[in-house]
Amino acid sequence: MRTYINPQRQTWDEILARPELNLEELRGKVSSILKTVRDEGDRTLQEMTRQFDGVSVDELQVSRKEMENA
Repeated sequence: MRTYINPQRQTWDEILARPELNLEELRGKVSSILKTVRDEGDRTLQEMTRQFDGVSVDELQVSRKEMENA
């Protein structure tokens, strides 16, 4: 992340520009992930959670206590 202190007015548009996403490409990737999880089940979901989130999850179901605390 960059920090700008009192940038000149002509740079504002460039500074504030958001990156553009290719929605079709993103949709394709997400669809592929969902299909893989649907076809291969919980083990694949756990592997992907480790891969994408860096978290190892043993139990996929949220407990009643976890729900109440949330």
